[in-house]
Amino acid sequence: MYKVTFFSKLVKLIPRNEFQMLNEKYQADRYVKKLSTWSQLLVHLYSAVSGKGSIRP
Repeated sequence: MYKVTFFSKLVKLIPRNEFQMLNEKYQADRYVKKLSTWSQLLVHLYSAVSGKGSIRP
């Protein structure tokens, strides 16, 4: 069963195509090896929403 969460609603508010366009314009993923800018944004957004002070364990 699929459950809509607050986090998924929040992510849907971010225009992905505009984010991708800015990412290509400024070449933000040029030297990325593992964590893309989109993934990094989601990690930081999740840590802010969940109330974590840091993304480190």
